[in-house]
Amino acid sequence: MNFDKKQLRNTLLLLLGALIWGTAFVAQSVGSGYVGPYTFLAARSWLACAFLIVLILLRRGKARKADPGVPFWINGRMLLRGGVFCGIALFAASAAQQIGIGTTSTAKAGFLTALYVVLVPLLGVFFGRRPGVKLGICACISLAGLYLLCLAGHDTLTLTGGEWMLLLCSLLFAFQIMLVDHYSPRLDGVELTADEFYAHLKVDKVPPRTSQPSPQSFMTIFEDAKENGDQVIAILISSNLSGTYQCARLAAESCDFEDVFFVDSRTASQGEGILIREALRLRDEEHLPAHAIVAELEQLKQRIRILAVVDSLKHLHKGGRLPAAVALVGGALGVKPVLSVVDGQIKLADTARGRPGAFVAMFKNIEKMGGVDPRYGYALLYSDEKGVLAPLHHYMHENLHMTGGRVARLGPVIASHAGPGCAGLVFVTKE
Repeated sequence: MNFDKKQLRNTLLLLLGALIWGTAFVAQSVGSGYVGPYTFLAARSWLACAFLIVLILLRRGKARKADPGVPFWINGRMLLRGGVFCGIALFAASAAQQIGIGTTSTAKAGFLTALYVVLVPLLGVFFGRRPGVKLGICACISLAGLYLLCLAGHDTLTLTGGEWMLLLCSLLFAFQIMLVDHYSPRLDGVELTADEFYAHLKVDKVPPRTSQPSPQSFMTIFEDAKENGDQVIAILISSNLSGTYQCARLAAESCDFEDVFFVDSRTASQGEGILIREALRLRDEEHLPAHAIVAELEQLKQRIRILAVVDSLKHLHKGGRLPAAVALVGGALGVKPVLSVVDGQIKLADTARGRPGAFVAMFKNIEKMGGVDPRYGYALLYSDEKGVLAPLHHYMHENLHMTGGRVARLGPVIASHAGPGCAGLVFVTKE
């Protein structure tokens, strides 16, 4: 039996987190009985600060070795404002929890504190975010649990003072989470320029991790469109490469927005750009309705191809975008792989000795795929060095007699998987 070590590690870490979270209530209840709630809270906070300071220093030390020019303080005012507001909310919530936990059972304390999971989306109503049906059901179940745990069996429907403090604690935690949600998009953990990112990509042993957008980010767009009475055509990265498509559909269901048309592009990067430009042309020049535009895009996306020469396949393999067997074949000594994105999947299209041979193999694959349809233009992609596109420029101009192609630098997400030294071509095949 084969085990995914990464998945196993992450599962164990989640179990450890749940264990620590659960046992913390017992420690808080016992500790506050000896030293009082505020003393215990202060001791816990200073211990957490000491741990975080050590962790920050270790991470900053590694960052300076990789690139001494990486800044530490970025967007200082926003960082200070967010830190103060989030810190005050966290202190108030923790204080209310510590006071309340000393006057009721740890089981009740754990349940009442966890109500912030339901309160967060409910509070979003005041900011124009409509909760879906599923959230309403969860809220009803939580209220039923609150009754059974705290009120059932009592002569009167009353809560003790400690239980009221814990309810206040859950409300304050929900408010703190919303503050974090407000400030965190404006403050990345570490901000890097494109050049700094690629410098790290070349030397760091641990590859960068990418993450799909949250459903909440889509909900904001869908709710605005719903309020304005607009239709939405969502052209998204291939569902075989990312979970973005599923997140977008989940967001539409959560905010009950039905006037949205989803297009699984089956491609990425400038491949999506081709579909977007065609959608705009169909809307502005041919005045087609949304459903007709989507029908045309569904046909066009089947002809979009991406070919790329990369230095190695290690980044794609480590990122989980390429099977180990394919990476092994394409990673032989002295071999430069040629990748293709066809029908939403990354495949090893060819291999060749050295980069010049890889470009020759790429040009042959263009012909095998049916050639380039000049009506849609083309795009050239590079990661860290624009000069790698010289053979592609020459081939498009001299062999295919095509000019005016778009030149675009890969963003950090795609580049995290393609790696440095990437040169790519995006085009539409002839009918």
